[in-house]
Amino acid sequence: MSVPKKFRGKITGSDVRLVKVFCTIVECGGFAAAEPVLQVGLPAISRCVSDLEVRTGVTVCRRGKAGFALTEQGLRLYDYGKRLLLDIERFEQEISSLNAEVSGTLRLAVVDALITDKSFRLTEVINNFCTLYPDVILNLSSKTTEEVEAGVINDEFDVGIIFKRRTIDKIEYKFLHSEVNHLYCALGHELFDKPPASSGDLQPQKYNFCGYDLKGATRLPEIVKSFKQKAIVENMELAATLIGSSCYLGFLPTHYVDSLWRKNDYKKILPSEIQFINSIEMITLKGQASQLVQKFLLCMQE
Repeated sequence: MSVPKKFRGKITGSDVRLVKVFCTIVECGGFAAAEPVLQVGLPAISRCVSDLEVRTGVTVCRRGKAGFALTEQGLRLYDYGKRLLLDIERFEQEISSLNAEVSGTLRLAVVDALITDKSFRLTEVINNFCTLYPDVILNLSSKTTEEVEAGVINDEFDVGIIFKRRTIDKIEYKFLHSEVNHLYCALGHELFDKPPASSGDLQPQKYNFCGYDLKGATRLPEIVKSFKQKAIVENMELAATLIGSSCYLGFLPTHYVDSLWRKNDYKKILPSEIQFINSIEMITLKGQASQLVQKFLLCMQE
């Protein structure tokens, strides 16, 4: 077996293979978790990482009883590697498209009220996608998370963007960004002028709560489950409307509240204690991505 030489500025096919293995290990969270994905044994995986470390001249990860952890150089290499693999994939897609015009309809469903989030890049992604593929027709829908999931499974939508609340076997998930939600009241509610000093001073059973159905909630702070849910809403605008009536408490993301003309009439309640994080994710039907969908996914990953 030949010993790999230290990298001198030229990438080989073997380097690309090592980078693919390394990126898969990182995304799976460790060597053992990557084994069924890579379909090779642990010794072969370990050898690939060792070869990569020889080629790059840096230690990319720590492994052992303490578990798998990236070094600072390993984190940077992962970032470089993902860009390399995406560039290669884009090159392959563009070469494939030289002999064929890309056309058709892309059906995209998105949950509401993400446009006010500066981390949400859909507008620039659409700009890039439409520039590359001007003959494609976009069919956009605004739906609830449950409707988007069902639509992707039933082939009503090609791509969805949701607040991830569960994992469905038939669906492929891609993390986009996180969104912090705080508990809000509005001007006229008794907590607006007299906020509790701590969660221990808050009497949840005393207040009406509005929001998504709490029966399916898994990430909400425990205290919220003691609120009286007097209103169930399907979207953020309706939640903001009910909270704004001063009759209800409810969760909203700060970026959304900041976009309201009445934003000063809304107040966070115990923001350092009561909050939860939404995971904004892109979904497709597992194993069913068409060439058109793959091109859109590449634009999302750039």
